[in-house]
This record gives sequence, C-alpha cells and structure tokens, in this order.
Amino acid sequence: MSWHGITKGCFEAKLGNLVEALKCLEKAIEADRKFIELANSDEDLAILKNDKRFQILIKRMTNNSRKAENE
Repeated sequence: MSWHGITKGCFEAKLGNLVEALKCLEKAIEADRKFIELANSDEDLAILKNDKRFQILIKRMTNNSRKAENE
C-alpha cells in the first residue's frame, strides 16, 4: 500500500479529511520508512504540518525506524 497510501493520504488531506489522511500516511510509512521524509516535504500535506497528530505520527515513526536500524 505504500505509494497508494501516500497518494491517498495527500488526496484526503486536500479534501480536508485529516483523520483519514493520517491513517493512510501511517500505513504507507509502516510499509516503507522512506515515506517519513516525503510526508514532511510534500506540499499536498501542508495542511497537516501544524496538526499535533501529524507531528506525533512522524515522531513515533521516526523513533520506530531508528530502533529497527539499531537492532
């Protein structure tokens, strides 16, 4: 679901469906950690940047990614 998830997340964010956008992003990032960087830089997700839930998601996924690298 990686590219599909990030694309759907962008679409949902543009429609203002922030909860659904966050769910899609979480699934995409779980499938492929490279989407953390994309989520932080994609203009379509700008509406989420100041959302505390987005910030928590990115922080959690970044921490999970670092833990996986260290194992």
